[in-house]
Amino acid sequence: MIETVHLFPLLDQKLIEMLKSLSYDDWHKPTVAKLWTVKDVASHLLDGNLRVISGYRDNYNVPADMEIDSYQDLVGFLNKLNNDWVNATKRLSPAVIIDLLESTGKEYSLIMAEQDLEREAKFSVAWAGEQTSKNWFHIAREYTEKWHHQQQIREATGKQGIITKEL
Repeated sequence: MIETVHLFPLLDQKLIEMLKSLSYDDWHKPTVAKLWTVKDVASHLLDGNLRVISGYRDNYNVPADMEIDSYQDLVGFLNKLNNDWVNATKRLSPAVIIDLLESTGKEYSLIMAEQDLEREAKFSVAWAGEQTSKNWFHIAREYTEKWHHQQQIREATGKQGIITKEL
């Protein structure tokens, strides 16, 4: 078992500190996520927080608007979902995104910490070939998502990375 749940608050703290240090130009720099700027990646991180809060706290999950019969279907669905969000949040300022990330990050971390690591996760880690996954693996995937995207922002803006033993 890989335990990562205790790292979410620190990872979020580093994200918020770094985002608050960015200039206007930094927010609009391209990232290795080819179609997304720094602002788009930050917005994507916000979407992840909000989806977890809605799904876990409120048990509110919107069903897919398409048939998902394969891994490729799932990837297509998620890509559309992500792009719809990023496009809709282009009108939000960086300050609003930071404020929302700061407030939702705390609740997100709490929700993850409350999960029984050995129980079956709401969502499988499909890219690892699993039909069902334990919560510890799902949470590790979520951690990887947050770490990876924060690192993309840091690389795009020339900020010190988060490649540390702890993180």
